[in-house]
Amino acid sequence: MRIKPGWIILGIIALVLAGWGISSFLEYRRPPELQVNVPRRVPAGELFELTVSSSKDLTMQLSWSDVRLHGSGSDWSVFLPADAGEATVALTVSDRAGNVISEQYSVSGVAAPQLTLLSATTVTAGDPLAALLLIDAGDNTVADVSFVLDGTELRQLTFDGNPVGITTLPLALEGQQLSLTAAVTDEFGRRTQVARTIEVLPIDRPVEVLQLADSVLELQTEENAQLQAARFGAAQENLAAEPLWSQPFLLPIQGFGSSGYGDPRRYFAGGDVSFHLGTDLAAPSGTEVRASNDGVVVLAETLPLAGGTVVIDHGGGITSRYYHQSLILTQVGARVQRGDVIGEVGSTGISTGPHLHWEMRVDGEPSNPLQWADRLLPGIDGL
Repeated sequence: MRIKPGWIILGIIALVLAGWGISSFLEYRRPPELQVNVPRRVPAGELFELTVSSSKDLTMQLSWSDVRLHGSGSDWSVFLPADAGEATVALTVSDRAGNVISEQYSVSGVAAPQLTLLSATTVTAGDPLAALLLIDAGDNTVADVSFVLDGTELRQLTFDGNPVGITTLPLALEGQQLSLTAAVTDEFGRRTQVARTIEVLPIDRPVEVLQLADSVLELQTEENAQLQAARFGAAQENLAAEPLWSQPFLLPIQGFGSSGYGDPRRYFAGGDVSFHLGTDLAAPSGTEVRASNDGVVVLAETLPLAGGTVVIDHGGGITSRYYHQSLILTQVGARVQRGDVIGEVGSTGISTGPHLHWEMRVDGEPSNPLQWADRLLPGIDGL
């Protein structure tokens, strides 16, 4: 029996249609292919996005905390509020063929860091100012820390694992109120800050007229001043970035305080008023001068105005200076420890009698050294 071509064509068409029907039926019955994007860590207190993409149209149900949502289609995007702590997103989808898929996703709501700022709130003009920031980050990650005083970012160092902002308050700031802010940025880009007001009290002292011999006054030349400034400038180069000390600073000698920080003075009657940038401690010639804390000697020589001088780098931008010594007992590069003898009291340079002129500087700027005595950091209770 001979089969007609028409029947062959009809058979082929029937087979194709049957195959298509079977394929369509199988596709209809096949479970949907899902792509669900859920972040595993999200900032607590903010919204996060959950997206669902499917290979076919679905009916969707979502449960998150007290939130219940419904949707349909092949693509879905929702924004959910995040609380602190672990929570679960429950997602159930179904298609018209009766396929049901249920999945759960754990999401961690990460709280912002908690900050505590420790610093003095009332200081006197010329005092150093240190601000220590305690950070309770929990399971968050802090990416950046900054300290800003009235718009100026402070030098920052790490002390005992905690960030510290440090500066000195020039005499010209007396009577002002300054805004101190410490801020951190976390792993989500959130900025958390804590702030306080710093009141700067004035120094109100009478002008002192020094009684200097003519031979001492003759040392005050522009040439000597420039030479000394150059030597101090060289000593400020290549200082240690991080603190080298771990104990409170001490007085370099036990002596009578003959002149305080910020005292206004004239070198002769009718002369220009200058301000004392250290503390003078009077003591007999030959009294041992001790390093106020651990550090490295960066200058040890006799200068025309400061006389026998030692400068110690304590790291973190902090240096101490010791003037008018009759004998220098250390050398540049020496690693000294708190209390080591570095020289002897004298009356060299611009001096009215045996005493030690002691300075404490932050990034080369003078500060009241007595605010450092018996403290790890100036102005912070308990340190």
